Amino acid sequence: MVKTRVKIAQSGAPLAPVAGPRAGENRPVSTDAEGRKTETVEVKLSVPPAP
Repeated sequence: MVKTRVKIAQSGAPLAPVAGPRAGENRPVSTDAEGRKTETVEVKLSVPPAP
């Protein structure tokens, strides 16, 4: 068995994927009386469902 150590340098801070509207999406955001935000995602099918 051979033990090796490899050091990988990161090029920058890790970034999370940015959630944004895609084609056919509708994302209305509403706020209730206590300040909580609710996002409703409505997506239209781009391909008809299989029979």
